[in-house]
Amino acid sequence: MKETFFSIIIPVGKNASIDFLKSCLKALDRQTYKELETIIVTDKDTSAKIKPLLDKYQKIKILTGNFNKSEARNFGASKALGNYLLHIDIDYVLYPKTLEKCIELIRKSKAKAIILRESVKPSENLWQKARALEKEIIAHDFQLSAPQIIEKRLFEKIGGFDEQVDALDDWILNLKFKMRGIVPVEITSPLTYIHEPTNMVEIVERRYKKGQYLPALRKHYGQSPQTNFVALAKTYLSSFNKIVSRPHIFFALVILKLIDLTAFYLGSLNSIKVTPPSGVNIYEDKKVARTFDRQQKSIYGQYKHKKEVNALLAILGEPNGVVLELGAGTGRITEELVKRGYKVIPTDVSRAMLAEFKKKKALPKPILIKPGLLPFSDNQFDTIIAIRVIWHIQNKKEREKFLIEAIRVSKNSVIMDFAMKGMGLNFLFKNDYYCTKGEIQKLAKQNKTKILTSKPLPFGRRLIKFEKRN
Repeated sequence: MKETFFSIIIPVGKNASIDFLKSCLKALDRQTYKELETIIVTDKDTSAKIKPLLDKYQKIKILTGNFNKSEARNFGASKALGNYLLHIDIDYVLYPKTLEKCIELIRKSKAKAIILRESVKPSENLWQKARALEKEIIAHDFQLSAPQIIEKRLFEKIGGFDEQVDALDDWILNLKFKMRGIVPVEITSPLTYIHEPTNMVEIVERRYKKGQYLPALRKHYGQSPQTNFVALAKTYLSSFNKIVSRPHIFFALVILKLIDLTAFYLGSLNSIKVTPPSGVNIYEDKKVARTFDRQQKSIYGQYKHKKEVNALLAILGEPNGVVLELGAGTGRITEELVKRGYKVIPTDVSRAMLAEFKKKKALPKPILIKPGLLPFSDNQFDTIIAIRVIWHIQNKKEREKFLIEAIRVSKNSVIMDFAMKGMGLNFLFKNDYYCTKGEIQKLAKQNKTKILTSKPLPFGRRLIKFEKRN
């Protein structure tokens, strides 16, 4: 059945364990289903080191380059011949009939994504037993597991792994599936054994590195199930019998999780800055849109909202003419302006956010627009406003185009808020774009406007009014 054979993609790092790689390849060689190829992606030096080991196996390709893990997976996928991709690490040991089971599942249910249930190889080591218990507890929660086997066309459609948020590659793959409503199927037996480190230094290093990417994940994809502690607590409570039957092992797991969380949290405070992934807008996620208004009702959310509205009203002055609102979202600012007598034309690029907007009564009909050129005539609106928009745009050309287009369709003025470099607490939000005062002044001069007034906003932001020079 060659039309469904597998391409197995294995990234191999510079310091990879040769013993792990041997075990992984031996398990692949023992697969009862033989229509497969193995693609190893590594650097040139590691390739030379492991090549003698690979000569004894058939159907193994070696691709070389300087890649991080996600880049290696995507590059391997681009060269794969199979209709289905199996992404594994060198510490995976597959049961001989695993791929045969997958073929049966593909034939039976037309599965496009499959989760192989993982466990830790049986060991007398207390920490390994603790990790094995953790795998048992979370095994039934699909939201905590990313599929290892994915139809190639589907993998390409979702954009593969996010190469910029590398350490959380499987978390983001999971979120991509969730955002598109794709539900993988699972093979619960046989188990796939993986290695879990017991060296505390290695554990801390791994978790710290993962934590460094958390702010970027939240910025571009929203909340991850792995950091939803209420849901995680429910998952653990649902496995109460497993916990009470092995109290000493659970106690060891508690210690490990405390170490995990501490290292992860410290890593998140020293986040790695990444540019937004292409084609991803978390506000297109229906769940993000549905919960957006609820989040604004927190003490923190209400404080920010009140400050923004008061500053905007002070700059706008009395209702006069038509206001075009860019980035209206669910209508948070629109509501405030409408009830004070302003005539507002709300717009947004997110269907999901505007779907929530439309549920609110007595608001003007919003307009769905595309990023880039605005579908309006020159000088069509008296004032343009955009709150919490421009500092989300990381690309310099896109950011400048956004302001230029706003100025073009305005008769009189443009009001936007900017995150200011080196001000307030904005150092905590490293994936936003921060402007200097000089940069904003240069933008104004280049686009034949002048800064008329500005108001401070919470956490190092400023609301700035540009007056158009005709």
